[in-house]
Amino acid sequence: MQWISKKPILSDIHPRVDANTYGKDLKFGFDNDTVFENGDLAIVSGAENFLQTVKTHLMVSNLEYDWGLKEYLPTTTDDQEEFDFNCEELANYLVSDPKIGNTINSLTRLSFDGEVYEVELTADGIDGLATIKFHF
Repeated sequence: MQWISKKPILSDIHPRVDANTYGKDLKFGFDNDTVFENGDLAIVSGAENFLQTVKTHLMVSNLEYDWGLKEYLPTTTDDQEEFDFNCEELANYLVSDPKIGNTINSLTRLSFDGEVYEVELTADGIDGLATIKFHF
């Protein structure tokens, strides 16, 4: 299923933070497993780290951490109206989140095929649309 916002869900958090100013962190793969490159732990920084941070927020339960948003991910694949409602609710949570909403400009699309989520957003410091993919 796919939700495309009729008008992008926008963040109004200020001051804004450029995605390229995000520091360094360990790199996590598609399933949120630690990634190794040439036998060493891989590192992400800047905009790549920001996008990984958004993905982590989406994959972590708010029962585990108060900033997790996993419970808000739409899980239906047969009711478009419910899916749209859940996506819009999730988009509003993302753009108002104090840890990442100051960098996200807008959420424009979310899709789910029963296994993989794909989130499309715009952010300060990232040219064009950024896409985040992860397993449910």
